[in-house]
Amino acid sequence: MKKIIILLTLIVFISSAFAQEEVTETAPVNKPQEKVVNKNGQNILPEAGDLAVGIDMVPFLNYLGNFANNSVNNSYNGNFLATPNTLFAKYFLNQDLAVRGRVMIMSNNFQNKQYVVDDAAIFNDPNSNDRVVDVMQTVSHDYMIGAGIEKRRGKGRLRGFFAGEINLMFGADKTMYTYGNNYSELNQDPTVYNFGTNDLGADRLVENNDGTYFGVGLGAYLGVEYFIMPNICLGSEVGWQINYTENTQETSIIETWNGNEAEEITTLDSPGNANFNYGFNNPTASLYIMFHF
Repeated sequence: MKKIIILLTLIVFISSAFAQEEVTETAPVNKPQEKVVNKNGQNILPEAGDLAVGIDMVPFLNYLGNFANNSVNNSYNGNFLATPNTLFAKYFLNQDLAVRGRVMIMSNNFQNKQYVVDDAAIFNDPNSNDRVVDVMQTVSHDYMIGAGIEKRRGKGRLRGFFAGEINLMFGADKTMYTYGNNYSELNQDPTVYNFGTNDLGADRLVENNDGTYFGVGLGAYLGVEYFIMPNICLGSEVGWQINYTENTQETSIIETWNGNEAEEITTLDSPGNANFNYGFNNPTASLYIMFHF
């Protein structure tokens, strides 16, 4: 962690040292907008109509830390605005006022495949080494969209800001199992691979549906940005949020032999729940770099 802090200090120092000389112009009284330009006349600070896109710096810090000491266990305890895989942007109404927006789309489809003995082959030949495949498939989806307003102030390259946002969230999770050995008159207790919770003895789990969730959140944020060169800044922010989420009914499907044939039975695991929470969403602060166009 000390190496990362030293590295960040060096980045800011070197960027400032090599940045072109800046000139600060005081705007007229009736238009209190500070203008900071380099010696070539390029604006260092964003202006009305500029669009900014942010990139999470945490993965880069992890990589640099691992590279520096030949380790894979380094980590920086921070998240990009508290939400992974988020596209974060700002549109500037003027130098000191911006509209914020964020979109997060994250889907995961994971398959865990394992060999088990082929019951039919063993029945025909007890010495058979034939195998079939059992599969556990986990599917999850998480979506979030947010919008807000940001007020900025500061002097020179250093800008502080406070902002308010509203966020909407939606997601779903499901785990499904497929088996290589089927139920039959001759095989009423087929061999299955135990992925953890699917082997129920004579029965087996076919699907575990955790339902869907919907949530809404309100947040207030404080942050700071430093423009290391025209149109590029490093920033960090911390936020306080109120969130409310609701989860729908959770169900499971179990496959069993009913004496005559294989049967699937749906069970109700949970009627759903609601959750209300508030507090600092990222007390260790985030770290990001933003590009302005």
